[in-house]
Amino acid sequence: MQDARLRKLLLGLGLLPIGWVLFEVLGGRSSQEQYRSDEDLYTLLSLVGMLILAVGLVCILVSIYEWIREVIRAW
Repeated sequence: MQDARLRKLLLGLGLLPIGWVLFEVLGGRSSQEQYRSDEDLYTLLSLVGMLILAVGLVCILVSIYEWIREVIRAW
C-alpha cells in the first residue's frame, strides 16, 4: 500500500516539471513572432503540457489524501 502511494507521489512530482516545460516554455512560444508558422504545434504542446500538469497534481493530491486517511484511521 505504501509503495503504491509513494510511487504515485513520485510520479506526480516527476510529471510537474515536464508539464510545466511543455505548457509554459514551449507553449508560450506561439505568441512570439518568429514562431508564428508553427503556432498550432506550440498550442498543441501547451494543451498536452496542461494535461500532464493536471495529472501530476491529481497524483500528488490523491497520494496525500490516502496518507491522511490512513493516519486518521490509525488514530
